[in-house]
Amino acid sequence: MVRQFLLMFALLLTAVHGAAQVTATVNRTELYDDESLLLTVSVSPIGELNQRDLDALASLFTIEQSFRQESRQSINGKTTTKVDFQFRLTPKQSGTLGIPNFRVNGEQSQPMFITVLESTKRVDDLAEDAVIFTATLSSQEPYIDQPITLTLELDYKIQFRDAKIADVPMDDFDTALLAENQTTKTLNGQTYNVYLRTYQLTPKKPGLYRLPDFRFTAEYPNQKQGRFIRFTRKAETPALTVRDIPADFPAGAYWLPLSDLTLTDNLSTRIESEQNEHIDWQVTMTAQGLPANRLPDVLKGLENSLSDDVKLYRNAPKITETQRLDSAALSFLQPGTKTLPSLQVPWWNTRTDSLEWATLPGKTFLINANPQAQSPLLEPAPLIQPTPVLEDIQMTPLPKQPAESNVWQWLAIGSVMGWLLSSVIFIVMWRRWQRQLNAKEDSVNPPAKRHAEPVTAGQCYQAYLRLLRTQKLDDDALSARLADDEIKLLQQLESSLFYNQSASPDITAIQKILKKLEKPRPTQETQGGFNLYPSS
Repeated sequence: MVRQFLLMFALLLTAVHGAAQVTATVNRTELYDDESLLLTVSVSPIGELNQRDLDALASLFTIEQSFRQESRQSINGKTTTKVDFQFRLTPKQSGTLGIPNFRVNGEQSQPMFITVLESTKRVDDLAEDAVIFTATLSSQEPYIDQPITLTLELDYKIQFRDAKIADVPMDDFDTALLAENQTTKTLNGQTYNVYLRTYQLTPKKPGLYRLPDFRFTAEYPNQKQGRFIRFTRKAETPALTVRDIPADFPAGAYWLPLSDLTLTDNLSTRIESEQNEHIDWQVTMTAQGLPANRLPDVLKGLENSLSDDVKLYRNAPKITETQRLDSAALSFLQPGTKTLPSLQVPWWNTRTDSLEWATLPGKTFLINANPQAQSPLLEPAPLIQPTPVLEDIQMTPLPKQPAESNVWQWLAIGSVMGWLLSSVIFIVMWRRWQRQLNAKEDSVNPPAKRHAEPVTAGQCYQAYLRLLRTQKLDDDALSARLADDEIKLLQQLESSLFYNQSASPDITAIQKILKKLEKPRPTQETQGGFNLYPSS
């Protein structure tokens, strides 16, 4: 009786397990790290694998391929279903790796362990110089964001098949494949085929790095064994030190690690033009060491600082591999002498390991008045009503008179012409008197006084530009009127507005300097130089 009970219990247990089964099998339990294996996970009845189990599998193996196949079977009227999941796996490391348990409907597969051998230790009967695999870096001490090149070179004099250079993940670098080339060369009197693969590596953060070994694997025909034998070659690189942005580089400036940088344009330093005329301006930056799409917009800071009477119309930049071309049109709404400051771009010379500046000299524009191009927004309102022209006068036709009355018609026409001429003379004299009155007012209250007192850095800079224009101040005059510390404050204001290279200066101090410049100029001015953009 007890024996029958145990038999029934065993059959029941078998039936329960048969209701839901999860099994995992592999086609091999030992392989090299450059080889692959096939994993099959069977689930009956049909069910789906747990995503967490798949993530655990992907942490140790690269899933090269995956397949799914369902099947149904009927035995004695009972139908069973099954699904097979197949995965082609390549190990990510050597050693003993575990295949995780797969859990479906409360059941799970048994764990399995795989032995992964290092392919570099695989024994082959090839000569050492039959296949030569090397890796070289263009620099071992780059700066952060400075691109360097990694060159993998394969020299070989045998035939092989199923060749592969294993991809290596480098999380701390932006990686891009630049080129692949094939050529030949002579080494130790023997001709080799040469395969070159070049990468661009851009470090994303400073520190000491050890790049992983690069591996080349392939199969060569073994005459002794009469079959193809797989072999591996390894290439090592020295340690890599990524340096941070130097302390000498201007704080807040756009970081540019380069071997060369030039800044040029199509204009001279002194240009003569007419009011409202468009001046074509093309600024070109040429760089070596960085792609041109990483170069900054040099006109942006200047565009934000222009006064209302200067217009800058921008076009989209044209960027090639090494150059950035910014084109624009300059237009001046008022006549007079206009100045644009020099442009400077700091960059770090990676050849000399020092700070340098790419400079575009300032511009002086002599703008001639163009009466036909006066801007209606800036034209003053007329002081008197304009004199009507002949077309506006309502002329009443005169009745026909005898021939002797033509004398009176000519007298009437002469009177009208005299009235018109008197009106024109009166308007000319009135406007001349008005200009004299404005000139006298400017001598008592300079134009800069009529503007509201600036309270922000941008308003102070606009007021400063107005004073340069109205008082015709050049570098020598500024050096004579201001002390060295005041000039430095103006330089600090310029740098903070254009390139964010320094903090904004004290507005109260700038206001005092502007009030000092508003005073009449001294009769004698001392000689001295002043550059709004220091060269260092």
